[in-house]
Amino acid sequence: MGKPPAFQFYVGDWLKDPALTMCSPATRGIWIDLLCAMHESDRSGQLSGTPEQLARVARCTPVQLSHALQELGDSHTADVTDRNSIVTLENRRMRREFQARKDAAERQKRHRGKVEINSHGDVTQKSHPPSSSSSSPSGRKAKTPPSPPAAGGNRGVGKKLGGVPEKNGRGRTADLPGPAIPGSLDTPEFRAAWQEWLTHRKEKRQKLTPTAIKRQLATLEKMGVKRATAAIEHSVANGYTGIFEPDPAKQSTGRARTDQAARRRAEKRGRDFEEPDTPLPEAFAR
Repeated sequence: MGKPPAFQFYVGDWLKDPALTMCSPATRGIWIDLLCAMHESDRSGQLSGTPEQLARVARCTPVQLSHALQELGDSHTADVTDRNSIVTLENRRMRREFQARKDAAERQKRHRGKVEINSHGDVTQKSHPPSSSSSSPSGRKAKTPPSPPAAGGNRGVGKKLGGVPEKNGRGRTADLPGPAIPGSLDTPEFRAAWQEWLTHRKEKRQKLTPTAIKRQLATLEKMGVKRATAAIEHSVANGYTGIFEPDPAKQSTGRARTDQAARRRAEKRGRDFEEPDTPLPEAFAR
């Protein structure tokens, strides 16, 4: 990641800092130039060099720089140290931000290293003391192989009509048996409509529970095969989440309105082609 072209400048802190306010305008101008130089160098919040070098960086004379360093150190605006003719200036806020970025980068590096180790399977597993009940020569408890499903078990039952998918402990979907279709409804037409109803509820993200399936099948059994199939087809066609029978009153009303509209159109066409009541002139009659 490249260096950002700007750094955060807190205007309120700059104007309200009492230590900086005690400095002269010339010192404040030199200090802001030095802050920009810290950002342009390595953003570490430190800047070191001889007085002549720092004067060129701050675009001032060595005398002006010496006066500014004195004010900055006396007011504790910056940490100023002079060792062996090398002056080091430090901005405490920029230094803290630099250290925080450095620590974050080290944490990310350590995390990526762990991820790479785990992906290659080279992680050293912690050894456990051998168990008294273990029969494995390595001291680890041998895994018991899964027992095969019993005859008439639940394997594959969920794929039948009425099966309800459920999640097992590992987060995978396991099909559990659902209520069986009653014998009075067990026809190809109803089975196709019922399968379409289950798919419709699944697509709407409202899967039926075994209890709901049992109640719905009991209600549909009372209606009979013909009415139950028509109700399911009507509910799926209209996008219902419940099963409703078609309303005969609404259907008859709709048919009546359609018939009336057809009669009105026919009457209108008949009037358009009726002979006029007034006789035509003799010139046109010939």
